[in-house]
Amino acid sequence: MKVLEAKNRIIDAKPFQLFTHDGRVSNYQEDLVIWSKEHLKTEALIYQFEVQETIEAEYLPDACVNLLFEIRSTGVIGKFLGISTKARKIVIEPGVLYFGIKPYTNVGLRCIEQNQSNFVDQVVALSDQFSNTEAFLDELAYTLTFQERRELLKRHRAVFLDETQRSVLAEYLSVLLCTETTALSMEKIERETGYSKRYTQRVFQKKIGVSPKLYSRIIRFQNAIKAVYFDDHSTLAKVACQLGYYDQAHLIHEFQLFTQTSPTKLLQTIQTKKVVV
Repeated sequence: MKVLEAKNRIIDAKPFQLFTHDGRVSNYQEDLVIWSKEHLKTEALIYQFEVQETIEAEYLPDACVNLLFEIRSTGVIGKFLGISTKARKIVIEPGVLYFGIKPYTNVGLRCIEQNQSNFVDQVVALSDQFSNTEAFLDELAYTLTFQERRELLKRHRAVFLDETQRSVLAEYLSVLLCTETTALSMEKIERETGYSKRYTQRVFQKKIGVSPKLYSRIIRFQNAIKAVYFDDHSTLAKVACQLGYYDQAHLIHEFQLFTQTSPTKLLQTIQTKKVVV
């Protein structure tokens, strides 16, 4: 495997969620930080936001896990969100500051349960899967700024991350799937990694949580929604061609499978004048 080459690849895999672009969300801040110097995916996205009214938002499929902290007047609630393979409704409450980190790889996380497939589409209490979180949660309750929270999380990184815990095969393949613009066949993956399809799928599913094929589909879905949201000149046909879908109908079919709605209707769920044709 071309591990050194993979480490130097630029991964434009910043996940996209519609609710972060909703006009009812306030105090949204984010920052890309170096989370692990040892893994092939070194970065993580740290973010925070609040709302002024209760919002029932659409949480989109996401190939990353989340550590999410709800900072309330009564204390801090920590949650671990596994990879999401389907859209679901989430309720965002006023009077709560939401602060979180989205590592670009879940390899190395100090979860008590090491099989990441058990967390897919699940939300579990942070304390159920990470030990010694009390000091971090106590300090987090008294932070005043985004910068303080970011630095606190970096100081307590060892509570959540073991940089010596590696899976080069899973890491390499996740980089490959993130940086390829089109879908990869298992035959090509077998050639790239030097391992059998069956072995590769087993390792990847345990360490990442889902199969390589599903992971690739979620990444393409994320890239598609970013393209149609941010590029005013994009059409579904153009995006489908760029990302290796068979045609526009195939892209729409994938959107419907992941979200139970069309791309146009999905984007209309937030306050936007975006029109997709």
